[in-house]
Amino acid sequence: MAITINTPIPTHSGWKPAGDVQKGDILFDNQGKPVTVKTVQIYEPKHCYEVTLDDGLTISGDANMTLVMQDKVWRDKMSNNKKKTTRCRFITRKVSELRPEDLRLPDRSRAFSIPTCGPVQYANKDLPVPPYIFAVWLACSTKNGRLWVNKRPIEKMKKIFRGYGFFISTKKAGNRNELFYIRPSVRDSFLFAGADIPTTLPLSYAEASIEQRIELLEGFCDSGKVRFNTARNKWESRSPDYSFIRRLQGLVESLGMKTTLHSPWRDLYYTLSFHKNYDKTTPYGKIRRFIDKIDEIEPKKCIFIDTGTQILAGEGYIAVCWPKPKRKS
Repeated sequence: MAITINTPIPTHSGWKPAGDVQKGDILFDNQGKPVTVKTVQIYEPKHCYEVTLDDGLTISGDANMTLVMQDKVWRDKMSNNKKKTTRCRFITRKVSELRPEDLRLPDRSRAFSIPTCGPVQYANKDLPVPPYIFAVWLACSTKNGRLWVNKRPIEKMKKIFRGYGFFISTKKAGNRNELFYIRPSVRDSFLFAGADIPTTLPLSYAEASIEQRIELLEGFCDSGKVRFNTARNKWESRSPDYSFIRRLQGLVESLGMKTTLHSPWRDLYYTLSFHKNYDKTTPYGKIRRFIDKIDEIEPKKCIFIDTGTQILAGEGYIAVCWPKPKRKS
């Protein structure tokens, strides 16, 4: 049960290629909890497969790479259970055991789904500026350094700012919008901490603790960088900056949410959409991705990583590598 060595892996100290993972490294399991690497083994398999999910994400590995999945029976039990819990076991299959015809139901809908992970438990970070305040500042800043706020929950924002020792003052502008000022200066706070002034979303914020990442996302929502689309019943963010939108996507997915990223077509903006559901009442397995196809690909060097449980791998934090079954004595 191995994945290709170039697969990105989230670790306690940031992302790294799977081939660089070593014994003793801290990775994350399907619930987002830290797990320790016991052993690793790199080898060259005879066959490799690529799994493509319904949101375009892929994960590649050898013929024994195992996925932990839900079938229609499992999903129906989850939907019909009023408590939204089920003791129905997940299905485990090697990718080489799944034929193309197995991936579709008689009505041509997708047969198997993979649960999204639980919120990834990165360590708490000592950040120069609190996440909520940083998100508001980054989202509202313009090239000339001015901050604009219009149709925003300004009273809520003021209350949160005061809780961190920051203050907002507003001023009416001629274009019917409002200028606002943050004191102390966010720029100065970064400089005093010996840090560069960010122009995009830093990894240190996107990979902070769960509570810090939730605050960060709430700041983006209150500032208008992420808005609720009533017609689609989803939260959305539109930006021409691909690197920013991908960082934001990683932030959202690290909280256990499934996202969709649309590339520009008629305009220059990327659109990220998702359901905001990081509350603790959402049971594991309720949020899921569907398996779209499995293709055999050219063999590549793979690595087996043993933590005794599943590990998260690839963009989207996909759970793979179910532990080897124990032999009965």
